Amino acid sequence: MVAILDREPDVRDAVDSLGAAGYQFEVLRGEEGKEHLDPSGEEGAMATLKRLFNAFGDQHRILDRLYTELDEGKLVVSVEAGPDDAEEAIRILRDHGGEFVWRLGKWTFNRIGDG
Repeated sequence: MVAILDREPDVRDAVDSLGAAGYQFEVLRGEEGKEHLDPSGEEGAMATLKRLFNAFGDQHRILDRLYTELDEGKLVVSVEAGPDDAEEAIRILRDHGGEFVWRLGKWTFNRIGDG
């Protein structure tokens, strides 16, 4: 799953909580973060996101929002979570200000909440 967080302190608190709960995560920033999100890339931690974007064609709307947020200095947190433990990861992200949260499956993606 991925979420946008506005502030570095919120990201630090979120990743501390995610790590304590046993989740693997990645924090994306700026241009380097945009490169990870680029669906034309061959490999990387965002391979599932790239595959979904290419398969469903909704990539431009979602990627444009993520790129814009990264350009504005916000951060994107990517979390690896299975179906049985995704709700806890979502709660942690939302509790720490996460917005534009997407749960990503092998061939599906779902927006969590609104905003």
